[in-house]
Amino acid sequence: MQSDRPPIRLLAAFLIGFLILRLTLSAWLPVMEFTEARYAEISRKIVVDGDWITLWFYLDQPFWGKPPLAFWSVAASYLVLGVNEFATRISSTLYTLGTAALVYTLARRLDPDRGWTSVVTYLSFWLVLHTAGTILTDPALVFSTTLVMVSFWLAVEQQLARWGWLVWVGLGLGLLSKGPLAIVICGGACGLWVLVNNRW
Repeated sequence: MQSDRPPIRLLAAFLIGFLILRLTLSAWLPVMEFTEARYAEISRKIVVDGDWITLWFYLDQPFWGKPPLAFWSVAASYLVLGVNEFATRISSTLYTLGTAALVYTLARRLDPDRGWTSVVTYLSFWLVLHTAGTILTDPALVFSTTLVMVSFWLAVEQQLARWGWLVWVGLGLGLLSKGPLAIVICGGACGLWVLVNNRW
């Protein structure tokens, strides 16, 4: 019986095309939108001032609006690549690719023929393509919550104990990316699953 999965070359070409398009746009488009410009400036101040604890936008006013993970990621990019548009956005691309890798891992465990198809499906969503090249806290949050959910499933349903530790890593990263929202999202879903399936 002939497999109905797409050719691996076609999937690889899509992934390479995604990376080229997203990275090219990330380097070429200037930082203009207010949120992007504000987040980029906060990250630049981390590098200039050397203060990785308190986030600053104005000289006399700390920025308490978001947790620091996304800003730390951009600041680390600045240290490696310099202050430019590409460095500003590359961390979001890396978080998106990390999420795609988790999607692949889970999908392949559930059906060996569907790993790459799931990745292509995920990366073809417009919102994913957009946020993969924008300095926002959302790519880090999505990576963190996906890490929790995939790790939870593999640890509980497939009895892979080492993945259980990554649940806590994901929750920690989620708290650093967008605060208690990560616990609400993951705790609600995982808690409901445990309740329904009586898997305490």
